[in-house]
Amino acid sequence: MIDEFTRPLSQAERRTLESQAARFERDRPRLKRSMQLSAVGVIGVLWLLTLLASNTDWRIITAFWAVLGGVIGYWAWREQASGINQRLDAIRSALVRNQADVVRIQSDAVVEFEEMNDEGAAYAFQTEENAIALVVGKEFYSDARFPNTDFSVIRVYDGRGELAEFWVSKDGEKLEPIRRIDATTKRRLRLPDSFAVVRGRLADLERILAL
Repeated sequence: MIDEFTRPLSQAERRTLESQAARFERDRPRLKRSMQLSAVGVIGVLWLLTLLASNTDWRIITAFWAVLGGVIGYWAWREQASGINQRLDAIRSALVRNQADVVRIQSDAVVEFEEMNDEGAAYAFQTEENAIALVVGKEFYSDARFPNTDFSVIRVYDGRGELAEFWVSKDGEKLEPIRRIDATTKRRLRLPDSFAVVRGRLADLERILAL
């Protein structure tokens, strides 16, 4: 079975997002101090090397590196702080939006594809007697609980429709692939986008996906 639906955030999901937001709040002043210390360290080394290698008055060298260090330190901090602020805004907006888009897949048989070109893992799950769901992405590498007989992909978007968070909930049992399609064979196949459904049985997968 494959089921797609939208629901409010669960309490656990809200707590996770709130915890992330609190961590970003704490990280902002720490980041500023860290960037300042890093800039001082780097500029100090460059100042000393310049001083040793140049006959220029030490006061000119000191003034030069003090100004340049301030500019570089501020630019680096601003870039890092901007990324944190954007992430924080996205999480807050997602909490206000209070919506999770869920794709749930239940299956008792799966075929695994060998990875090519760092594209991530790829699987074909038999979700109904005559339906196969494709799952592709770096979020789906095999682990102790994946592939799984019952799992959900949970996507949380902010108010602008941008992805704010992504989870894979593994609620069933570990599902071992019935076989693995090697890279040579995979090159001759056309894999649809993740969560696309094609008609057929796993036994006929190569024929169904043939270019």
